[in-house]
Amino acid sequence: MFNREIFHSVIEARVLYFDWCDVYNNFRPHSSIGYLAPTMFATLLLGKLPARELEAR
Repeated sequence: MFNREIFHSVIEARVLYFDWCDVYNNFRPHSSIGYLAPTMFATLLLGKLPARELEAR
């Protein structure tokens, strides 16, 4: 994504980067961790999410 963009300011680049990181880490499923978002996977590892939440996905 970022190698094709022309940014008009450093602030614009930072905003787009952090938006992308938010989606990548909090919403985008990753096949290597059972099609969960990394934050959901980390929560499961810490035992803070009931197993039934995983089954509902």
